[in-house]
Amino acid sequence: MAPDSFYPGKLKENSSGRRKTTGQFYIENRAHREIYLCSGPGFGSVEHPTTRSCLKCLGVLLAQFSPENVLDAGTGNAILAIAAVFGGAEKIIAVDIQAKALNIAKRNVTLNGVQKRVWLCCADAFLMRGWYDLIIANLNPGSFEHIDSFLEAHLIEGGYSIVSGLSGFERDRVFRRLVMNGSFIVHDELWDSGWTTFLVHKSCDSLSTNGGGINVYLFNVWKVFTRGHKKCQPHEDS
Repeated sequence: MAPDSFYPGKLKENSSGRRKTTGQFYIENRAHREIYLCSGPGFGSVEHPTTRSCLKCLGVLLAQFSPENVLDAGTGNAILAIAAVFGGAEKIIAVDIQAKALNIAKRNVTLNGVQKRVWLCCADAFLMRGWYDLIIANLNPGSFEHIDSFLEAHLIEGGYSIVSGLSGFERDRVFRRLVMNGSFIVHDELWDSGWTTFLVHKSCDSLSTNGGGINVYLFNVWKVFTRGHKKCQPHEDS
């Protein structure tokens, strides 16, 4: 995983003093894009390890994968949804259960000029319907009890998910759920300041590879490791 997909930048303000840049988002082998955020409620600070890791995953993944339908579960201030658009995603449904966070997300989406490709929705992400080829789930600790069944139900075959917000033993539990499911391969794992982020691929081929060998292998690695220790609508300017 490339360590340089995102560079934090210096603060800048426009004439109203309400705009600031959070840094430059890099897609491998492409031009960089700056992401601008308004201050206010809504998780998504690039100072937090989970946001940094998700941006790094996006920077690498979107260089070789162009998703049409993306779900950003727990979008916060919409930084990851904006990055997904900059990386070439066609349509992003950005969901958060907190209305105040979505108000800031709406401003950020407009500020970055991606309002025609990001749909904002105030809802519980785990109650969403539909199929997606990329699911970003940077969630609060304790929110991953059913993450495997959620991805199984909503991630298309061949799709990817970025799962972040894992700390402590929750990392082990989520890893086990994904591997035991049988449909997922944990392609990569980032660790930053005590927080874990998984890049997950859903592929039925994993069931037949060496008789399921890849999943058996990953499960054995897990055992060794643990033994040792409303309605969605597109946002348009009014």
